Amino acid sequence: MGFIFTTAAALRAILCFIDPNNTPKIAYDKDEYAEPLIEKLKNTIGDSDGSQPVTLSFGRDEEELERQFNGVCGNIRGIIETLERCTEYA
Repeated sequence: MGFIFTTAAALRAILCFIDPNNTPKIAYDKDEYAEPLIEKLKNTIGDSDGSQPVTLSFGRDEEELERQFNGVCGNIRGIIETLERCTEYA
């Protein structure tokens, strides 16, 4: 069982990545988990916004959902690192 203490804005950014308006919804490597992950994030965020603290938790029966979340975060980290390298040469 994992807990992630973060901000509503951070989870909203991840939500934008997995639940885009114009392209398919995605998870990490099993897109059938996209919809449950989207719902989990929306339920966690609720009406919170910006720097308001939120806690995302995964139960024992949500190991795969947690793996998908962590994988998505890794993908986003990779994108940010690539952008950072690009700005070093600009």
